[in-house]
Amino acid sequence: MSDRSKYLYSKTVKGRGYLYFRDPTGKLISLPTDQGSPEFRTEYDACMRNIQPKPTAQPEAKAAAPYKTTVNAAIDKYEASPEFAKLKPHTLRGYNNAIKGLRATFGSMRLKDIDSDRLEIYTEEVTAKHRAAVADRVLTVYSKIWKVARKFEDFGVKKLMNPTTDAERRYTVKRAHRAWSHEAEQAVLAVVPENVRVAMLLLHFAAQRGGDCIKMRWSDFDGRGLLVRPEKTDGEAEAEPHYHLCPQILLDALHMAPRSAETILVNELGTPYANSGVLSNAIRRGLKAAGIKGLTMHGLRKSAARDVAELGVGVAGIKSVTGHRTDEMAEYYAQGANMRRANQEAVEKWNDAIERRSKFAVVAGTERKAS
Repeated sequence: MSDRSKYLYSKTVKGRGYLYFRDPTGKLISLPTDQGSPEFRTEYDACMRNIQPKPTAQPEAKAAAPYKTTVNAAIDKYEASPEFAKLKPHTLRGYNNAIKGLRATFGSMRLKDIDSDRLEIYTEEVTAKHRAAVADRVLTVYSKIWKVARKFEDFGVKKLMNPTTDAERRYTVKRAHRAWSHEAEQAVLAVVPENVRVAMLLLHFAAQRGGDCIKMRWSDFDGRGLLVRPEKTDGEAEAEPHYHLCPQILLDALHMAPRSAETILVNELGTPYANSGVLSNAIRRGLKAAGIKGLTMHGLRKSAARDVAELGVGVAGIKSVTGHRTDEMAEYYAQGANMRRANQEAVEKWNDAIERRSKFAVVAGTERKAS
């Protein structure tokens, strides 16, 4: 029984534990959860006997699943879909890596045989080899493949639930992104190198994500504003880039910045950033040098949304700066600003009322003494 763990797979759902026997084909067989019980030993031994080669007869070759029912066929359908064709290059690279792994692991199996348990076993391996975010991308890609395949009768999944619905997502955001205070931003700007200072001002006053900012080129800048081409991980793209007039503080920084590369933002060597993570690390070092905790690079974009919301320009005004495609986030900032303005107005009136009551009490007290 020394190799028992090789064939066992456990999971917990809503606080309840489940135990399975996983045979070499990936098939899962439910087992009693108490591994010390006679029931467990009996069922486990039966599973082990089933995977042992038969000594007196050659095992009959299992017929391969017809191609048109397989995961490979489903992937081919997805890769031929309009949705896949719309993917941006940076998204496509990640999706292609996920697809490569799915083909190698499940490609010849029938799509309808891949359940959430099989996906969880695979994403556990992906997490261990890479990281949780990569495993979650696999689930995202598989979900899209499954949705495309569901439309075709051959796969037999039309009435089945998407197995990614119950599969565990492993990546969680470690910390929320908060808008920066003016004081915090000034403190960091005072200690970072000039190239990082330009980056911070672009992040804040162009109000775009780090990945978009590092791709901005000098050819996108006409001296007054920038052509902004926001990209998201869902692969959707704007029909046309939108034009973003720059606040004066950003214009001043851009006019003074050296042009050592095609991109506006450059690292300490004067070359383009390899990815947004490198820029994020540079800003994190500035935060550490300034003794400030709890802020992130993305918080500068939130600072822009907060600043514009405070101007009372409404949802449309906020979206014109941040480039949000839906009203949801813009409404969040607008409502916050409206609440702060309403609170300020209410407290000012409250102070006036308190002051009037105080004056009345003083006058009334004086009159009683005089009488």
